[in-house]
Amino acid sequence: MSPPSLGNGSKENEGCLQFHFDSYNVQNGRGSRLNINPLKEIELILYRAEFYNGNKTFFYGDLYRCDVEKQEWKLITSPNSPPPCSAHQAVAWKNNLYIFGGEFTSPNQEWFHHYKDFWTLDLKTNQWEQINLKGCPSPRSGHRMVLYKHKIIVFSGFYDTLREVRYYNDLYVFGLDQYKWQEVKPSPGSMWPSARSCFQFFVNQDEIFLYGGYSKEVSSDKSSSEKGIVHSDMWSLDPTTWEWNKVKKSGMPPGSCAGFTMCIHKRRALLFGGVVDMEVQGDVIMSLFLNELYGFQIDSYRWYPLELGKEKSTKDKASESEWVEAEDEDDSEDDDEDGNSDKTTDDDVEVHQIFLIQQKIVVLFL
Repeated sequence: MSPPSLGNGSKENEGCLQFHFDSYNVQNGRGSRLNINPLKEIELILYRAEFYNGNKTFFYGDLYRCDVEKQEWKLITSPNSPPPCSAHQAVAWKNNLYIFGGEFTSPNQEWFHHYKDFWTLDLKTNQWEQINLKGCPSPRSGHRMVLYKHKIIVFSGFYDTLREVRYYNDLYVFGLDQYKWQEVKPSPGSMWPSARSCFQFFVNQDEIFLYGGYSKEVSSDKSSSEKGIVHSDMWSLDPTTWEWNKVKKSGMPPGSCAGFTMCIHKRRALLFGGVVDMEVQGDVIMSLFLNELYGFQIDSYRWYPLELGKEKSTKDKASESEWVEAEDEDDSEDDDEDGNSDKTTDDDVEVHQIFLIQQKIVVLFL
């Protein structure tokens, strides 16, 4: 994918500022992870990626820093770096970036490997260090990991041996003060999300939200074939008690899809993009990539679509755009009672991420 050009694009993108990175030489791929540098909030940290050229799969262990203000990429070399993989997770805390898990396959995809290694990168020195501690989660990818105060929280994911696929719904907590892993198990009779991968996990104050995801189940018919399920349910986790509660959908929620990205802006979460895979005939699958934006009002638990409003001009500022809420309609529940759809999709489709940088919404496509 070529880098976007600077300036407003076609009429359908009118009002959107597209950045052109002159030193753009990052290998296009999926499964990479981007984080805002806590030491420099206009800088993004990108690590690892996977690329499929239609014939073979390639994995990268490159580390890049992206200066959003200067619109520049910079390749960082560091000894003792982790092995190449993709679909890992990363969070930044104080001076360090922490990554866990991921997957790797041979170029012809004849063998597959999942990682459970845990690494930290010193953002001041660019030095890597592996953290070897007992009690960590099992090997996996497609999981999600967030930072809550001084704790790293890991939930779910999947493990693929090529002969079978296992989906998890376990919860682990890593204390950054004690440097210790803890598995949080459900108490008898408590509510708990089902096993999945490729969901979104985000923190707002003392509440952690889970939305969507993807999993497979074996069909009940004689064929024993696998059936893909796209989840569209939403859950809230209390990090003080580790209790889950299901969030009832209201307003106009997004349709079932996977591979979307989310970030927090004030008292709402923003959801952008996603992909839906549709079986055309036999084993032929056509992917539909989305560019829709939705808001989730955290105070009222209400979903609504957002549209790009008209440009506004001031004497002191250049023209800028704002997202406005679309007209609301009656609540709709098109999925089953668990918020699931039987549309099929690929695991962990990661083609973009959304960030809030200096009160601006930045969507970066790779």
